[in-house]
Amino acid sequence: MRGFFFKFASRPSITFYINENKVLGGREDRGEGEAVGRQLVLTFFEDLPGHPGMVHRVERLDDTMRPSHLTIAELLETIGRLLPHDPERSSAEAEVILEEAFAEEDLRRFNGQLETEAEELHVYSLTDEANAEDLFVQEVPFESLTKIALARFLERQGGPPRRTSWARPLAELRDEARPLLLGDEEPPAGGPPAGEPHAKALAKAAPKAKAKAKGAPKAKGKAKGKAKGKAKAKAKAKGHAGN
Repeated sequence: MRGFFFKFASRPSITFYINENKVLGGREDRGEGEAVGRQLVLTFFEDLPGHPGMVHRVERLDDTMRPSHLTIAELLETIGRLLPHDPERSSAEAEVILEEAFAEEDLRRFNGQLETEAEELHVYSLTDEANAEDLFVQEVPFESLTKIALARFLERQGGPPRRTSWARPLAELRDEARPLLLGDEEPPAGGPPAGEPHAKALAKAAPKAKAKAKGAPKAKGKAKGKAKGKAKAKAKAKGHAGN
């Protein structure tokens, strides 16, 4: 999720900004037993002294963001999640252990507002804190959620370990996750517009239903007025007959 600021709840003093999360170009070949995790491009920030809720760059030697290229495992090591020394452990095995540790972390996501009047460059106020994984499944269109994303979501809901669910068919994972995410047993008729997040589609549908319900009394009033007019015409005709 690039373009946002993040913190691990266990290390609140360390903030990082994701510049890019899909780095493939220039990736070197890895030998057997070597780590193969995809790298993130990120910039580290720290709390700005005397200004709660604001952060500034850790490296401030020039005007750039000073990005680092790190895998998830390397990121955890950087913030202090070190493994006990084991000369028999390969880097690939260490990477798997650290990725499992990442799944146990409470990753918090923030929006960043640039402070244009700050005395230095790249000072941001952090707002809208929430769990990053919760936001991800809410914002991505349901039909775009991958097997890995759905398996992780179900695992967080008390389901089987995600690595077990990866072997299941995508349709099966969607059927299990849909009631938990969308609140309905069956896909909505026609589905949400292409590319529209499911949470947003549901929110848009609610006002329409509300407006429809609100419009119901109008039909009742119209019928009542029609009956009243009919009775008035009948009384008028009766008066003419009396004359």
